[in-house]
Amino acid sequence: MRILYKSPRFSEDLDFSTPTIHQKTIEDLLQETLVRLDQEGFRVDLEESAATTGGFLCILRTGIAKHGFDISIEISSRKKKPSGQLIVVENPYIDTYTLMSLKREELISEKIEALLNRKKPRDFFDLYYMLRSNLMPEKSVLKRILPIVEETKIDFKKELGEFLPKSHQRIIKGFRATLLSEIRRYV
Repeated sequence: MRILYKSPRFSEDLDFSTPTIHQKTIEDLLQETLVRLDQEGFRVDLEESAATTGGFLCILRTGIAKHGFDISIEISSRKKKPSGQLIVVENPYIDTYTLMSLKREELISEKIEALLNRKKPRDFFDLYYMLRSNLMPEKSVLKRILPIVEETKIDFKKELGEFLPKSHQRIIKGFRATLLSEIRRYV
């Protein structure tokens, strides 16, 4: 959501989807990528690389100046082959590039499923952002989501504060009421 649709929410990982997971192929691609990054002058260490119950997890360790940080890559196996679309990504810091992304409808569907199943603060914010950005073509699912939002006891300010820029801190102060208002516009 952040890279493709300009969501202000910081994401802790990079997510990828595939119909099948081949650990050896993924590890070979990771090694090749790390070699290329090293050739470009970036120091990146492979901290963890393992198959998971739903796919594959990789944690890379890198840094800028004296500040180290991790990059998590999660690759999920899907029951059906995901349908993709090529998207051109513009970024003020690096050259424009093209990537293969889930089609918007599938991405939105996965975000809705995450909210319905996990109910984490970031899932609620993603819903808010999708509604405000007019990314959700089908809004009938909001009838199922409304009671979940009404019943949640999440302290959104505490849970989302570190993942949003200062320009969005006002939104999360009364976030539950703001989200309810946004949902009720369509229900």
